[in-house]
Amino acid sequence: MLGFQYVPLIIVTVLAGAVSYVTAALLESIPPAAVALLVIVSGVAIALAARYGFRRSDAREAANTRLEERLITVDEVAAGIAEEINAPVSYIDSNLNGLREDVDALNEFIGALDSASDHLDIRSPFYQVALSAYQRLDIANVCDSAPVRINDCLEGIQRIERIVNDMRVLSNRTATLHTLADINSDLGGVVTLTRSRLPEGAELEVSLLQLSPMLCNPGQIAQVVMHMLTNACHALRGEPGKISLSQKQDAGQLLIQISDTGCGMPEDVRQRAFDPFFTTRAEGEGTGIGLALCYKLIREHGGNIELESEEGSGTCFTLKLPIRQGDENNA
Repeated sequence: MLGFQYVPLIIVTVLAGAVSYVTAALLESIPPAAVALLVIVSGVAIALAARYGFRRSDAREAANTRLEERLITVDEVAAGIAEEINAPVSYIDSNLNGLREDVDALNEFIGALDSASDHLDIRSPFYQVALSAYQRLDIANVCDSAPVRINDCLEGIQRIERIVNDMRVLSNRTATLHTLADINSDLGGVVTLTRSRLPEGAELEVSLLQLSPMLCNPGQIAQVVMHMLTNACHALRGEPGKISLSQKQDAGQLLIQISDTGCGMPEDVRQRAFDPFFTTRAEGEGTGIGLALCYKLIREHGGNIELESEEGSGTCFTLKLPIRQGDENNA
C-alpha cells in the first residue's frame, strides 16, 4: 500500500488524466479514454518509482547514520586508547634511539680494541682471556645483529605511532581546517609512491582534471586516495591487473574514482567495509582503521563515499565532494 506522502502525487495524476480527457474530447483527435488511461498509468508508475527511489535513498541515509553513530562511539574509545598508548610509546621510542647510539659507541670501542689487540703478544694471559671471551660471547655476531634488532624495534614503534596518530585523527571531533587550495596538489606524490608499489605486470592509469582552487584540505584528500590505492594494490594479490584513478565533475560535485580489477569483496565484507577496526587482512597487516578514517575525512568535507564491488570482479570507490569555492578567510 502506498504511504500517505504519495496521496498528493496520485491526486495530481488523476486530475491530469481528467484534464487530458476533456482536452482530447474537445480536439477529437485521439480517443479521450486512451489518453486519460495512458496519463493515469504513467502517473502511478512515477509514484511507484518515487516510492522505491525514496526507500533506497532512506536506506542509504539510515546506513550512513548508523555508521556515523558507530564512529562516534569509536571516537570516545579511540581517544582514550590513543592517549594511554602515546606516552609509553614515546618513552620507548626515545630510549630505543638512545640505545642505538650506545650500541654504535660500543661497536666503535670494540673495533678499536680489536685493532689494538694486533699489537699484543698472543701468548699473554690478557690476550688469551680477551680472545676466549670474544669467542664465547660471539661478540662479532652481537656487533652485527644488535643494530639490526634495534632498527626493527624502531620500525615497530613507528608503526604503532602511525596507528595511534590515525586513532587520534579518527577521534578528533574539532572542525578540520579547510583552505582555498588545489585539491590535487598532493596527489602527484601519491601517484609516484603507488607506482613504486605496483605488483609486477600491474598498471596504474591516472586521469586528473585541471581544477580551480576549492575549499578543502588537500593533505587529507591525498591521505584518503593513498589509502584506497594501497587497498587496490593489495586487491591485485601480486598478480597483473589494472588500477585507475580518475576525476570528473557532475552537478556541483567532484567525483574521484579509484577502481581495480582485483579480487573484489563478497557481500558480507562490502557491508562492513567502513566499520571501524574491521579488516580482512592477516593479523599484524591491518588495523581496520583506514577506511573508517577515510569515511570520516570525506564526511568532514561535506562529501560521501560510494562503494561498488563484486567478488572476483574488482572494486570501485567513488569519493563525492562538493565543489565549494569562496573566500579563504571564511573557510
